[in-house]
Amino acid sequence: MFLKDELMSNPLIQNESKALSIRAKEHFYMVQQLIADLLGDPSKMYLYAYKRFNLIKSNPKPFEDQLYNYWIDTLTYLTFFTMGTNQMNEFEKYVKMLQTLRNKSIVNEIDIYIIISLLEVMKLRKINKKDEFLHLIKDIEKNLKNFEEKLDYNMEILLNYTILRVCMNFSELEKALIYANKLLNSPVINIRADVEWYIKLINLFIHSELRNFKYLKYLTSSIQRYFQKNNRIFKLESYILNYIKKIEKDQSDENIEFEKRSLLKKMKELKKDPFERNAFSTFDFEFWLENTLKK
Repeated sequence: MFLKDELMSNPLIQNESKALSIRAKEHFYMVQQLIADLLGDPSKMYLYAYKRFNLIKSNPKPFEDQLYNYWIDTLTYLTFFTMGTNQMNEFEKYVKMLQTLRNKSIVNEIDIYIIISLLEVMKLRKINKKDEFLHLIKDIEKNLKNFEEKLDYNMEILLNYTILRVCMNFSELEKALIYANKLLNSPVINIRADVEWYIKLINLFIHSELRNFKYLKYLTSSIQRYFQKNNRIFKLESYILNYIKKIEKDQSDENIEFEKRSLLKKMKELKKDPFERNAFSTFDFEFWLENTLKK
């Protein structure tokens, strides 16, 4: 509540009518969109992204010839939001608009290719098309080789991380391990410490599911040191690390299932905690555990 009150009382972001120009109004909408993201309010995120889009569409001149591509940014947000709210017709419309921007420059072509690939990966997960997903990532791997030395590191990390998450959801563990290693061995992974944190936890689950117990012992100690160094051991991390330690001691299928059900129960409780539930927004550990128990 303190963060919300502090943000909303800031005079720089309070009043849309105080914006003195089209660019200032766009900036106001963008800040409001980011605040809604920070406060976990998807409906307001979509509202302000849509306002930005309409403002730029109605007043294109102030946004031309800028190093920062406003069209790509607003359309990217709108495609994500429409997919998240199951507005698939709107989603396809915005994807087509993104496609039209691809040939403006080599930078635009690469960025938009990565954004659209990322969206397609998420879409195939949403509609549960595993074979199409596996075919798509082969194409992505081949095409990314053509963009070597020209890729934006942040975009590349996000695309590979999204593929990793979908591999996990489709139980493609060997493929997930390839992407986890690719990300963890990236020389620039530290630019996305938030993503690195998730990958380390997912990596524990990959090795536990593959029954790589000898390696898990080393990995658990390494990750524990990483979390302690970064002051990141909260309930979620503690629960997962304890689960791994328990199945290391007793590696029987019966014990693994028992401990997994116990962990799932804790995850369900954790999701209700306002200080912990945001950890499930990027990778839903509860959903993944339920899926593995079903299988």
